[in-house]
Amino acid sequence: MEQLDHGDGSIWDIVTGDIKDPAAGSTTKAEKSSDAGKKALTWKRDNSFAILTMKRNCEPEIIDTIGLTRSAHEAYTELKAKYEGKTVTDLGVVLANVVRFTYDDRTTTIEEHVTEFDKRLNFMKGTLAGGFTDKVKEFGEALTLLAKSDQAKAEFLLISLPPFYNNLVENLRTKEGYTYGDISRQVRLYVPGRIH
Repeated sequence: MEQLDHGDGSIWDIVTGDIKDPAAGSTTKAEKSSDAGKKALTWKRDNSFAILTMKRNCEPEIIDTIGLTRSAHEAYTELKAKYEGKTVTDLGVVLANVVRFTYDDRTTTIEEHVTEFDKRLNFMKGTLAGGFTDKVKEFGEALTLLAKSDQAKAEFLLISLPPFYNNLVENLRTKEGYTYGDISRQVRLYVPGRIH
């Protein structure tokens, strides 16, 4: 499949709007030539791929935000406007979404809990990746460090377990060098399954 050279070859340039639809402004026969037509088709394919990638990585309610957009740049602009952390409150809500999440073994399995926890953590990372205004830069950068810290992620998962799992939590905290992956595997292994 032929790839259109977008300067650095990146579809990200279509998402950011640095590369515009070449067919959008063409009006003359020369502009609609074979070469220009190929570029327009390639742009259209890459644009569709970018939109599909966004939709596959979003929660269903977020997909509604970008559902009717025609370009990846429009979708990106919509998502950025809606989810980019702009105030201390916005960032606090994203953090609370992770740290206040608690396992309820009466309504869900530990596997479902860890999967949902990972989604919340990834949403926090995605929100923080958008950059910060000067007003929230210090808080945003601190949260970004937490979101990247393997120890912090492991601790956030452990504090999501209710108090009756304190013995397990304390035993896991004493293990040196454990990664988030190690902790999540141990939690899945040692937290009993729910009774139907």
